Amino acid sequence: MGGVQLRALRKSYGTQPVVHGVDLDIRDGEFVVLVGPSGCGKSTILRMIAGLEEISGGEILINGQVVNGMDPKARNIAMVFQNYALYPHMSVRDNINLNLKLSGMGKDEIARRVAEAARMLDIESLLDRRPGQLSGGQRQRVAMGRAMVREPSVFLFDEPLSNLDAKLRVQMRTEIKQFHQVMRRTSVYVTHDQIEAMTLADRVAVLRDGRIEQVGDPVSLYRQPQNLFVAGFIGTPEMNIIDGTCTAHDGENATIEISGGWPEASVPATEARPGMALSVGIRPEHLSVSSDGPGTPAKVVQAEITGAQTELVVEVAGKIIRAVVNRIATYKLGETVQVSFNPLSLHLFDRDSAQRVNGAAHS
Repeated sequence: MGGVQLRALRKSYGTQPVVHGVDLDIRDGEFVVLVGPSGCGKSTILRMIAGLEEISGGEILINGQVVNGMDPKARNIAMVFQNYALYPHMSVRDNINLNLKLSGMGKDEIARRVAEAARMLDIESLLDRRPGQLSGGQRQRVAMGRAMVREPSVFLFDEPLSNLDAKLRVQMRTEIKQFHQVMRRTSVYVTHDQIEAMTLADRVAVLRDGRIEQVGDPVSLYRQPQNLFVAGFIGTPEMNIIDGTCTAHDGENATIEISGGWPEASVPATEARPGMALSVGIRPEHLSVSSDGPGTPAKVVQAEITGAQTELVVEVAGKIIRAVVNRIATYKLGETVQVSFNPLSLHLFDRDSAQRVNGAAHS
């Protein structure tokens, strides 16, 4: 069996546990992103897969083989670091081929691999330069080339785009995706940036406090987050959360009363029960805003034009709500607008358990 399997993986520093029995199957050739806030354990898990951190319990399998305690060099993995980890006194060519030389590989095969990697990464003209003569994006390509020439079974990426500016991050996301599509090797990628996770991954594992909260493809995580943490973490701007109550259920649809003057909503929700206190989620992009149409009155607090869209911050019955308008909108601060939603776009969570109680939401 290919890929990477984590079985009840645990890590503690002294008496302080930081990874709590993580189970995850990463299929052969799959690109999986570990995402979560700082301190959630994602980089620690990556380093345990690489053999750079000792595990405190459980098992790690790479290509079906248990690698607990195995030396990192014997795991057939290659890692791309956040800080590039290039040798400044060496040329790009020598940075890329160093591990191959140390392994005793023949000169002709080394030259073939370096040339192929340089061609794929468009750094052929840079091979005789030193890292100090390169931009951040070029250095990251060199780091990827060094990993690529080893032809490992698993690539590990530790927040490789964190040191790049916004434009370069977008460009490098595209290049990493293309890199994976060509190489088709199992890849595990760590980031705190949910946009990176959603755009790169075949599947995303959302972590919090050393535990996996949910694993799924990007669309599933967006449409059906299984708890309030995932709902708030996935999506930009962040999902709006409003208190609500299930007042009735006819066996198929739940009637939801939403605080703050919002209209009552009928939502398919098999697990909601009359009297259940709910947290009602509404994504900003699923709110409709108009100057004079039907809806709930809201006062404009802030308007940010981001290009083809306008992000609005409005106040509804004393609560701040965010909305995204798919046009350049010139609402004035303090202006009253009408805000509405499609009930099928609502996300419902049990307020006590924070777990989801309805099916996938629709746009």
